[in-house]
Amino acid sequence: MKKASKILLTISGVINIVGAIACIICGIVYAIMAFVAASYLPISDLQEAIQEMFASADMPEEVLRLVIAGVVALIYFLMFGAGFVLLLVCGIVNLKGAKAKKKGILIANIVFGVLEENILAIAGAVLGIIGLNKEQNAEQANNVPEPEPAPAPAIEEKKEEPAKAEPVKEEPKEEEKPAPAPARKDWFCPNCGAHNEGKFCAACGTKKPE
Repeated sequence: MKKASKILLTISGVINIVGAIACIICGIVYAIMAFVAASYLPISDLQEAIQEMFASADMPEEVLRLVIAGVVALIYFLMFGAGFVLLLVCGIVNLKGAKAKKKGILIANIVFGVLEENILAIAGAVLGIIGLNKEQNAEQANNVPEPEPAPAPAIEEKKEEPAKAEPVKEEPKEEEKPAPAPARKDWFCPNCGAHNEGKFCAACGTKKPE
């Protein structure tokens, strides 16, 4: 879009500037011809109207013809001069629009294009505006910040609960058996009933029972 706009506006600008130069040259030539014609040719309707403007002034005919010729020449020059100014301004606006980075100058190209019925300027300005819109949209898309990733959920560290001490099973205690009474060394003789400590009865000699 922007390349086509640049080409169209550049062509339009060159044509307008060349036209402005040609217009001022033609204005000078026409002014000279009008002055000469008004000085030597028969008086035309325009000259008669101008002559009536100066009728009250007492001027010799030759001076009056020169004044009329000068006014006619000035009118032609101003007509071509106005065209020169318009074409020159349009040409400058076209060339600036070819390098435009803002929409304002392109809108001015559309306005001047309508004034001089210049299709190249209008088409170039419209394409330029479309190209600028696309560039701005692309820049905005590139400048959009990427959404920051959501922070990862904090992992709660599970505190290890101290292991509950298993209840120690108390083993049933063996009932303490009373220690056997030490065997007595002394004994009583089953025969005579005497009290003895040795293996034989001291009274009757009976052997200690097992």
